[in-house]
Amino acid sequence: MKAGNSESENVTPKLRQSSVPAIALATAICAFAIYAVVEAPATWRAAQRFKAEQIQQEDQMFCERFRMPPSSEGFATCVVYLTDIKRRHGDRLAAEAAGIL
Repeated sequence: MKAGNSESENVTPKLRQSSVPAIALATAICAFAIYAVVEAPATWRAAQRFKAEQIQQEDQMFCERFRMPPSSEGFATCVVYLTDIKRRHGDRLAAEAAGIL
């Protein structure tokens, strides 16, 4: 009887020891998931701001090449045309991805 009990007692500690890394990993994954959910809106807003700044810099660089600095009257028109070009290009890419083109 004692031999049977001692074998089951030996298995239980090994089982507990092997589950510790799994529990630690699961806890770390849960903590990361919670952090990601909490920080996602701020990260998304920062990415949108960065994207808008990049587009603004690209527009300024492009319009300045055609001698329309930000202080000129033609700059606003240039930006409007660029926005329209980018929108149409995006529409073409979306249509192509959908298999329409």
